[in-house]
Amino acid sequence: MKNINMLETEGNIDGVGNIQVRRDSNSVQVVTNAIETNFKGCDMVLTLFIAALNSYRSDHCLRPFPSNFIKDNVKDISRLRNLCDKIPPLEEFLAQPLICSDEMLLLLSWLFVEKSFPSLELLPFSSNILPNNIPDFYKPQFVFEVHYHPKIEELFKFRKGDKDVILAYHGSHIDNFYSILKVGLQQHFSLEKETLFGKGIYLSSECSVSGHYSPFGQTWKNSSLGNKHSIIAICEIINDIHKVKCKDSDNRNRSINENSTAEVRRNTL
Repeated sequence: MKNINMLETEGNIDGVGNIQVRRDSNSVQVVTNAIETNFKGCDMVLTLFIAALNSYRSDHCLRPFPSNFIKDNVKDISRLRNLCDKIPPLEEFLAQPLICSDEMLLLLSWLFVEKSFPSLELLPFSSNILPNNIPDFYKPQFVFEVHYHPKIEELFKFRKGDKDVILAYHGSHIDNFYSILKVGLQQHFSLEKETLFGKGIYLSSECSVSGHYSPFGQTWKNSSLGNKHSIIAICEIINDIHKVKCKDSDNRNRSINENSTAEVRRNTL
């Protein structure tokens, strides 16, 4: 399974990819170019990062964690928070990139330039493919497509083989979406959650169902996208009848609760 799009509504593992950045015009230009060519995408990545960082569950939500802030296997969350409090709006960074410290430049480079991480691209809503129609209440202000590293795409195609792919919505609290973006939906992160239909990752063909699990939450105060957000992901699921439980009129054994009327899909990968 992979997340392909993130519907974002505006309301006004660890230590991966340690990049050594030196204070020179080239390193500044690399970060500047990344922001200029994908301004909204970079803004959203930073917004999700800070939402996870400021969560009371930051140790759980902030995965991967920037290795530059780990010493003797201890994560220095306080120092990272203090640094992020000083990050200016990205418009100001583009106007005066040299105002950023070396440490701040290193963090932005890690977030925006690290090639093994997926990136976000802002799309018009009209171009989006949906599992089902979205009620007016859930129509987003922003739609972002997730672009993965080619090796991740190749792995997904290999695992898919000749199976079909189905689309479904996934809702979660805003502070979870940084790790969802970076490492995908992970079943072991969900073991402590509700198990009405068994253990696994819960998805739905109805946006309104997933919307109940995506409350608005505070994010980055300097984001151009607003500082309070709710996000619902649209995910591609490999339609493996042995691992994906859902209502299926052709195969009733796929449904854990055959009396359920909800179009709930659960991926157990």
